[in-house]
Amino acid sequence: MKKLLLACSIVMIFALFGCGKKAEETNPMAEYQEELKGLNLIHFTAGELSSDNIFGLSELGEYDLNIFYFWGTWSDASQSMLPNLMEYKENLAENIRVITVCTDGEENYRIAKQVLDSYKYTGKTLTSGSKDYTTVVSKVRYLPTILFIDSKGNQVGEPIVGIKTHLDKTLDKSLKKILKEMKKKESEEESTEEESTEKESDEDE
Repeated sequence: MKKLLLACSIVMIFALFGCGKKAEETNPMAEYQEELKGLNLIHFTAGELSSDNIFGLSELGEYDLNIFYFWGTWSDASQSMLPNLMEYKENLAENIRVITVCTDGEENYRIAKQVLDSYKYTGKTLTSGSKDYTTVVSKVRYLPTILFIDSKGNQVGEPIVGIKTHLDKTLDKSLKKILKEMKKKESEEESTEEESTEKESDEDE
């Protein structure tokens, strides 16, 4: 009987320690996505590939939503999605645009251009910058990574990481949710402004 109780105790101890270890396990990808949330790019300054233009907050404000696609000259996986991205951006709503960011484009400028040319990709590609550009690029550890940035430079929605077999469906799902949240926030802000105006009118009377 004592042997049986001892055996049961040992089993229970292993079970408890096993569960504890499992509970402590973390998901690196989930942690990475959390790190990318809440970014604010109000001091964003970047240079465009094949152009002397400076891309900053005012350029972000030209569209309601900017889709940032991060890739690298060393990452075949991130490059392989460029044709799908090219096709997808051609059918986007007028208030949304795609911007690609080559994370190692500053030191591999010519290679970055060759990659884009080989995929016949056209559109804005950022390759270097300072301030918030440097901050966000330093945080991107996995390629490809997709971030959604609104017209005020705020990161919105859930970051997308890794190869997606059906990129169009993945982006459509994210955009639907983001645009819904943005519309809700806009309505709440308008409501707050109206209440503030009414309160000021009442005080004036």
